[in-house]
Amino acid sequence: MPTSVSAQETHNTPELLQELWNGPGLNADDFAPEVFKKVSQDYLEEILSEQREVYGPALSVQPTADNHRFLIETETYSIPALVKLNEAGQLTGLLFRYGHIKDVDHGDLLERIREQTKKQSYVLMENGEVHAEHDSNVRMAVGSAFKLFVLDELAQQIDAGNFDWDEKVTLEQRHISFPSGTMQEEPVGKMFALLDVARNMISVSDNTATDLLMDVIGQENVMLPGASSPALTTRQLFHLKADKHAAEAYLKAGPEERAHILMDLPARLPAIDLVSGPVTDGIEWYVSTRELCDVMTELKDIKGIFVNPGVADPDNWTALAYKGGSETGVLNMTYALEDQEGNEWCFSTTWNAKEKLDNTYLIALVATLLESPQTLEAALQ
Repeated sequence: MPTSVSAQETHNTPELLQELWNGPGLNADDFAPEVFKKVSQDYLEEILSEQREVYGPALSVQPTADNHRFLIETETYSIPALVKLNEAGQLTGLLFRYGHIKDVDHGDLLERIREQTKKQSYVLMENGEVHAEHDSNVRMAVGSAFKLFVLDELAQQIDAGNFDWDEKVTLEQRHISFPSGTMQEEPVGKMFALLDVARNMISVSDNTATDLLMDVIGQENVMLPGASSPALTTRQLFHLKADKHAAEAYLKAGPEERAHILMDLPARLPAIDLVSGPVTDGIEWYVSTRELCDVMTELKDIKGIFVNPGVADPDNWTALAYKGGSETGVLNMTYALEDQEGNEWCFSTTWNAKEKLDNTYLIALVATLLESPQTLEAALQ
């Protein structure tokens, strides 16, 4: 176990953070006792280990103008860390934000984003005007970003008086899907408010929440732009990924035959190892970045839904809304942001590839771009 280097003894929070980051373990005395009433030491060590694995060891920790904010510097990344200490110098709060690319010219960021994969799309808009784009009208696989269109249909039906946000709906066995999310662990028959289900679908990309909502509002009503058949539920996508024959039949079929194929899918979920491979062409959700910005702009002001800021720094924006999507070979990130002058920005980017993507680097590119209005302006210079 490493020796404790508390702020009380050394007044050196950077040294404490570097020691915690580099591990391999942590000294419980560096944390206030109340911390371990909320989370275990094993859990904290797991988080720190994951951070090291993603970003690499800390070479240094730099203070900033904010006494509670530090930058953990690895070879490639700079990771903001937000710290709270008690009077004894023990940590009462520790939050790592997403890493930024070090030593990057912000004017090169959009080009770096574009050149990472052969199939790539992005659009950057301010107050409805496109400032920069690449293939922004090309429909690409976007993973769970399609859930914005589920939310859009739900919001329209609520506006039409069909439902209320606080109306309760029942979780059934047919809604249970694979993670992401946690609602698959809830007991069948439990009731949830529509607002809570929608929040789960967007904030933690809960697949079971998504399939429940699609059942409530009618899957037939969730049509992605340009599609001739309704969007797949997450369960249906997993089944088609696991069954090549069903997937081939689905891709060749027209809308009516597709509906029959989906009705004949097994009630039981397939084995998880059969659905974790690369994206299956045609068995996905296909939307352009321009269409994602359009729907995000419509939805961003719904209260109580967009509680996950993603990789953008919420301290530097007046308001923001985020939804992304990923699977092997697919990554989308879509943001609506408002700066201090009231300008409304939207940024959406999608990468598609046959092979596994370097998600750490791609996410860091977007985090670097969207750190603040100033970094976004610099990218347009």
